[in-house]
Amino acid sequence: MSDHREEWAGVIETATDRACGTRFGDLPAEVVAMAKWCVLDTVGVAIVGSQEPVAQMVCEEFGGRDQGSTLIGRHDRSTQFGAAFSNATAAHALDFDDWAPVSGAHSSTSLVPAALAVAEEVGATGAQLIAAIVAGYEFQEVIGESVGPAHYARGFHPTGTVGVFAPALASAMLMGLDPDQTRTALRVAATQAAGLKSMFGSMGKPFHAGRASSTGVLSARLAARGFVAGTEGVSGPLGFVDALGEPEAVRHAEMAARQWQILDVKFKKHAACFGTYAVIEAMIALRAEGWMPEQVAAVELTVSPGVKGVCIFEDPMTETEAKFSPAVTGAIALAEGVVSLDTLATYETGPAHRLGRMATVRFDDAMTPLQANVRLTRHDGGQGEQTTDVSGRDWSSSPDELAEPLTSKFRSVSSRGSTRGSADEILHVVLGLEGLASVRTLTNLLGRDT
Repeated sequence: MSDHREEWAGVIETATDRACGTRFGDLPAEVVAMAKWCVLDTVGVAIVGSQEPVAQMVCEEFGGRDQGSTLIGRHDRSTQFGAAFSNATAAHALDFDDWAPVSGAHSSTSLVPAALAVAEEVGATGAQLIAAIVAGYEFQEVIGESVGPAHYARGFHPTGTVGVFAPALASAMLMGLDPDQTRTALRVAATQAAGLKSMFGSMGKPFHAGRASSTGVLSARLAARGFVAGTEGVSGPLGFVDALGEPEAVRHAEMAARQWQILDVKFKKHAACFGTYAVIEAMIALRAEGWMPEQVAAVELTVSPGVKGVCIFEDPMTETEAKFSPAVTGAIALAEGVVSLDTLATYETGPAHRLGRMATVRFDDAMTPLQANVRLTRHDGGQGEQTTDVSGRDWSSSPDELAEPLTSKFRSVSSRGSTRGSADEILHVVLGLEGLASVRTLTNLLGRDT
C-alpha cells in the first residue's frame, strides 16, 4: 500500500474503535436531535416513495413473508433483510432524501431502514436506535473521506458503495455484536459494495440504496453466526479503500479525531438531485427580482464539469430523468418558485416546458458542482444574472432551526402515502424517540392495515 493508504488504515481503525464504543449517554443533545431529523425525513420520503413502481417491485419480491419487520406504507411484513431492502429503495425512489457532504452518499436512506428493521425485531429502545444511527453515520463518513474524490470520478455511486458500512455497523450494534464480530460485519459489507453512476435517472439508483441497506443487515447477521472474512477487507491491501479509492494525504489526524459529522447532513428542500440545486436557487433569486418564463428569450447556464456525470439529462423523457437536469429543474424553479413532487409531475404541461428546452449549458473548471451561474435574456435584449453557491446547509445552521421546514416537509410527503399512524402520531413518536422503551412503537405506525 502507499503511504496514504497506510495512514488511512490507522484512521479507519481508530474510527472503528470509536464507533463500537458509541453509547447514547455520550451523545450531545444536538447530535441526538439531528439523528431524529434523519429518521423523520427518511421515514417521510419512504412513505411517499413506497408508492413508486421501483419500490412496489422490490416490496413484492420481499414482502408477504409474515416476518418481524415492517414494510413502510404497506400492509405486509418481511425479514430484516427484505424490510431494509424495500424501505431503503422506497426512501431513495424520489431522490428527496438527505445527503452526506463528505462521503457523497445518501447516508440516511440506507442507514435508517436497516437500523429500524433490526431494532424492531430485536426490541431495541429508541435510545439504542439513535446511538446505532450516529455510530454508523460517523464511521461511514470516515470511509467516504478515505477513498477520496477519485472514487466518485471513476463512476461509483457512494450510496451503493460507501453506503454499505453505516447499516452494517448500526445493525451489528443493535444485534449486540462484540467489536471483533462488528469488524467482520464491516469486512463482509466491504466485499459486497456496488453501485454505478450510470444508473442515475433510472430505477437502478434507488436500487443501490436498497441493496446497501440490506447488505448491512446481512453482513451483521452472518458475522453473528461466526462468518469468517478476510481481515484486510476494509483498509488493507486490495481491500475496499485500496481497490476502489485513491486516498489523498489530507487531514489524517484531524479526521481521526473528528466527531459528530452527522451535524453536517444536508436535507433536501427540492425534489431533485443536489447537483441541480445551484441552478435552482439562482432561478429562484431571479424570480424574486421579477423574472417570469414568458419574458425569457434565452437561458445560459454555467456549471461545473463535475455535473456532467451526475446531472446528465439535457432533454429528459421522464419525471425521474427531469430530477437530473439543471435546465429543467431551473425552469421549474423560475416558473413555480420550488421544485416539488407536484411541479415536477406537471412540468410538461406547464409554463416551464419551453424554458427548459431552450437552455444552453457551459462548463467552467473553476466551479464546484454546488455552484452555478444563470443568465437570462429578455425578448427586448435586457439581461439578468445570478451566481450561487449552495455548499452550506439548506434551511438552517442548527438542529433546532430544522423543526419548521422538516416537519412541514414530512407532513407534505407523508400525506401522499398511507400508514397506520397519522402524521401527527408519527411526528410525536419520532421527536420523542430517545424515550421509547421499544422502537416497535414507531414501526407499528409505519405499516398499513390493508
